[in-house]
Amino acid sequence: MLLIEHGRVLLGRRRSGGWCIPCGHVEFDETVEVAATREMAEETGLTVGLDGVYAVKSNFHNLEYQTVGVWFRGHRVSGRLRSGGDLLEVRFCAFNEIPELTFPTDGEVIDEIQRGGT
Repeated sequence: MLLIEHGRVLLGRRRSGGWCIPCGHVEFDETVEVAATREMAEETGLTVGLDGVYAVKSNFHNLEYQTVGVWFRGHRVSGRLRSGGDLLEVRFCAFNEIPELTFPTDGEVIDEIQRGGT
């Protein structure tokens, strides 16, 4: 989920290494919208509201396990920022200070935002 506050994007450092836009998997019988808000709560401690889909991309970084990513725009409703789930650390990063990203598609989404994508 894309959570941008004060010109900074929320990223998390994964247990497996590298950084990503907070994300997760859709559980059986769960909508992508419910999954997005659940994963944000689990990984960041934040309750968020959805502001629509920003991007949908095919993920080819693992050829044995190809997935589709859906990036929602969101806003903070409540909660206190803390890491959890698959993330060891969470923080807001300036766009000129993005650490090494685990998933190439996260980089594509961040590049689109920097180019003025809506």
